[in-house]
Amino acid sequence: MAHFAEVKDGVVQTVIAVSNDITTVDEVEEEQRGVDFLKELRPETKGTWVQTSVNHNFRQWFAGVGWTYDESNDVFYAPQPFPSWVLDSDYIWQPPVARTEKGYAWDEDSTSWVKPPPPYPSWVTWWEDPDEDVAYWISPVDVPDPEQAPWEWNEAEQKWVNP
Repeated sequence: MAHFAEVKDGVVQTVIAVSNDITTVDEVEEEQRGVDFLKELRPETKGTWVQTSVNHNFRQWFAGVGWTYDESNDVFYAPQPFPSWVLDSDYIWQPPVARTEKGYAWDEDSTSWVKPPPPYPSWVTWWEDPDEDVAYWISPVDVPDPEQAPWEWNEAEQKWVNP
């Protein structure tokens, strides 16, 4: 499958898969064949069609809805997650301060990494795996049987319930 992004004013509107039967001639994929097919299939489209690669073989990243297509550099990149973050030469948004703590979340107001608030007031234990890049809040009561998911935390009764 070949994938094409509809781009309007530099922003990806949709991404569509097109059969290789349409884009390939003599085992060579031709982007223009896909573009022509989509223009005929969807004549109401206001944007332009640009091929994107699931494997990141070209145009840097696989396009997603809301992503930017930088025509001058011929690349796709994700939306800016926070105003203070800057785009690096690999088209990855970087925070002004590198993350050093496991599980911490970016706080734009303080432009720093902070421990996220617990999901419930009763969850007061923060756990960090010493061997993995994982950290999270732990409930005051263990899940009765993780195999019988889904479990939901009932803060009023301070227990897990299986809805």
